[in-house]
Amino acid sequence: MVKFRSTKFNHRLSIIIGQRGVGKTTTLVQALLDYVKGDIFDRRILYIQADHFQMGLTSLYVIAEQFQAYGGEWIAIDEIHKYPDWSKELKSIYDTFPNLKVLASRSSALEIHRGTHDLTRRAIVYRLSGLSFREYLELTLNIDLDAYSLEDICSKHEKITRKIVKALEENA
Repeated sequence: MVKFRSTKFNHRLSIIIGQRGVGKTTTLVQALLDYVKGDIFDRRILYIQADHFQMGLTSLYVIAEQFQAYGGEWIAIDEIHKYPDWSKELKSIYDTFPNLKVLASRSSALEIHRGTHDLTRRAIVYRLSGLSFREYLELTLNIDLDAYSLEDICSKHEKITRKIVKALEENA
């Protein structure tokens, strides 16, 4: 499992997992838009809501097949765990379309291993966590703060505290 601060999702099959509301959908959309430099009408990308009621009318495999035939390069599938036989379809898409990248999101890491078809050798799994207090400060105050190990915090807390307070004061 890969933790990420920022990534380009270069692997052919990437799966983002995380709790509800942590930003998986936003991450999917941002990755697609970064790929096409913000052009929402670029035909090389496709965003799919796997939990949409009409998704039961066709298979992800057929969508991927038709999308690639029309020059599609990258599909983002949101809430993949709500789609029946999702692991079987992802495996088939991965094995059949070597030039198609797939980025999917789901809520639980457990289902990656519980699916009917093994994706562990095909997919890179990223865990998207909520913001730490440090990350929140960085975003809201537009500053850079170092991350510290628990061992460093316990042994060097006074030095670390001074450094953080100084950064906060400089930004005030």
